[in-house]
Amino acid sequence: LEVANLLVNVGKIEDADILTAAVLHDTIEDTKTTKEEITELFGEAVCNYVLEVTDDKSLPKSERKQKQIEHAPHLSDGAKIIKLGDKISNIT
Repeated sequence: LEVANLLVNVGKIEDADILTAAVLHDTIEDTKTTKEEITELFGEAVCNYVLEVTDDKSLPKSERKQKQIEHAPHLSDGAKIIKLGDKISNIT
């Protein structure tokens, strides 16, 4: 919720798909929720944002972080916003 809160109150983001994905951004990484379930419940756009910001937890942390750096320029604008909100949330 903190990521969505930052996006609304600091970033002034109003896009419902981006905000929903911000709430769900770690769902696939941290739970047994599937992309199919997210798509069914929240739609394809939300699922796509979540997938863009999802790390492969089977990789070592250092490799995951390197992949984030390499992948960042190729994210959609919505995913970049979510990822930035997540990074800010993680350092505060």
